[in-house]
Amino acid sequence: MDDPIKQRKHNRKIRNLKTQIESLEMKIDELEHEARNKDEALIRQRKRMSMLIGGDERIRKLFEENTVLTRMLRSRENRIEFLINQLNKHNLILESPIGSEASNDSSVTLIQQEMELRDQLIAITVERDVLQRHLEAVQTHMESIHNENLELQMGMKEILDGLRQSDVTTDMVLECPSLERVCRMLENRSIYSGLNGNQNGEDLTQMILLKSELDHIRGQNEQLRIELKNLRSDFLSVIDEYTTDILNNWTMSDGDERAPTLNETNS
Repeated sequence: MDDPIKQRKHNRKIRNLKTQIESLEMKIDELEHEARNKDEALIRQRKRMSMLIGGDERIRKLFEENTVLTRMLRSRENRIEFLINQLNKHNLILESPIGSEASNDSSVTLIQQEMELRDQLIAITVERDVLQRHLEAVQTHMESIHNENLELQMGMKEILDGLRQSDVTTDMVLECPSLERVCRMLENRSIYSGLNGNQNGEDLTQMILLKSELDHIRGQNEQLRIELKNLRSDFLSVIDEYTTDILNNWTMSDGDERAPTLNETNS
């Protein structure tokens, strides 16, 4: 008959091994699920990054066009203000009493000048309205790009937060200084905006750094694959230990059962 204490220790060891196996299986499943999610996130970010890179020159042209249109619109408004002032001066002169033929000739000339000024005023006003509509269209487009950048910023922050949580819950140590720099820039948007004098300009600078975030996701996926490989190796080691222990126990049990039979035979 086996020693009860020895048997209890053996059973406890088997239970511990089973618990380790179950824990490793759960961890492998979790990491495989996380790896699939990261692969999907990488694909999405790569598509969005390619769109941004392809449209980078277009975005720069939009900023330049916005600046030119704003300058032209300001010039037209100044011209309109000047023409209005000139018309007001002519009106004051025309309202003065007419005392001679020379004054009549002067009045005719002033009226002609006023008509020319009014024509210029109408033309410049129409041009200003056209520029205003064009500028509004450009600004609307820029605002849509700005909103897209904000979504990307939020996505990058979520990815970094997920990485930090992963560092706490797993044994992996993931480091990516470039992603940290990008997120620090996102957290200090107002500072960079003040330096550039244009909030959208700061967004453009951040978009250029999205490449660092993509590199980080690739590195993270590689780390997950390595971790999965190590876990599978540990899993096989535990299974091997568990199997060896059971086989040894059976061998010992067979030996203990045979020993009394031999003694009885000898006696």
